[in-house]
Amino acid sequence: MTYTINPQPTYRQFPIRLESALADALDRYSAATNIPKTTISRIALTKFLNELENSGARAIIQKVCKVKC
Repeated sequence: MTYTINPQPTYRQFPIRLESALADALDRYSAATNIPKTTISRIALTKFLNELENSGARAIIQKVCKVKC
């Protein structure tokens, strides 16, 4: 029998500042669902970045940044 080992993802921390209304909403959803705020944030960020990638917005943003940045 052959076993494969799936490597665990590595995590990095970075500071994030949220508007108080957004932070309050995150607190409420975390308390209501018992899902840690970190997990909710990770899911939301992953979903947002996937939508950017799938919509083609990333390519447009890169073109704009090449011209203006």
